[in-house]
Amino acid sequence: MYVHVMTNYFCNYNCEYCYLGDLKKSNSVINLDKLKAQLEELTARYDIDEIHCYGGEITLLDEDFIVKVLETCKPYAYTSWVTNMSSPAKVDRIVNKTGVSYATSLNDERPHHEELLSKVYMMENRPNSIIQVATPSLLKKSPQEVLSEVEKYKPQYLGIVQYFPSITNSCCNYSDANCTPNKDFCDFMQSIIEEHSGGEYSFLLENVHALNQVICGDYTPWTNNAIFITPLNEYACVLYDPTDYGREHFHNVKNLDTFDFINAKEVERYKIKCGNCSMFGHCYAEHMRNWNPYDECCGNKSLVEWYKEFTK
Repeated sequence: MYVHVMTNYFCNYNCEYCYLGDLKKSNSVINLDKLKAQLEELTARYDIDEIHCYGGEITLLDEDFIVKVLETCKPYAYTSWVTNMSSPAKVDRIVNKTGVSYATSLNDERPHHEELLSKVYMMENRPNSIIQVATPSLLKKSPQEVLSEVEKYKPQYLGIVQYFPSITNSCCNYSDANCTPNKDFCDFMQSIIEEHSGGEYSFLLENVHALNQVICGDYTPWTNNAIFITPLNEYACVLYDPTDYGREHFHNVKNLDTFDFINAKEVERYKIKCGNCSMFGHCYAEHMRNWNPYDECCGNKSLVEWYKEFTK
């Protein structure tokens, strides 16, 4: 299980594809004592693989507070954090104080994109992982262009994340300019993997790791693969609303029993639709979802089948 610690919702950027939308108007900040108690509860009940800390934009918080958040999480599992890099000097200091690596996104649509690139290049502590949201503008680039840009910053990992519309962002829907059908995402990832395997790139593709997990049966597409701790110290999971164009939303849960119940019901529901699939229970879906306007499979089966042949 991955634990997502959302320290705050507010942010100094307004990226069109951001799933938070109106949640960014909230001024809530996570309580550290409650966070520690929740991490104790989670690790007593589940096997925690990683803890990811982010906002909103986490560097809008006091530097000492961010350090305390990361130090609170470190004893429980491998910990990392995500920032939009609007405060590079602050990021450098936090990494030096905690030893906790971070990730950032380099999508062209982000505000101050060119300025960001130059700042990242000059940093003492460059990002351990770079995240790219698979918006149509990214998919228009050649695989070599995408990977060569990332190579300049020498991260250890590149992860390309599929875009999902969000209920909390009214601009995010399946007809907006950022949305990408599953087939386009699968085709793009095939070209990225082919280019990466044949080129001299120093970083690893997180997507390849995930595909290998799918093939080995270790990947989990269910709700219980990830739990969120919100800035209000509430547990939450991601669900998709079939009555609202399948857009995702955070669903607060009262307790972990409720969280487990939601997951069990999700598995039962998908047995009806996907129970005969050879990848049932370990397909390459970030989260299972009921509604998909482009194709029936939200598990990117074509990409998995291609990858099996590609790696023979």
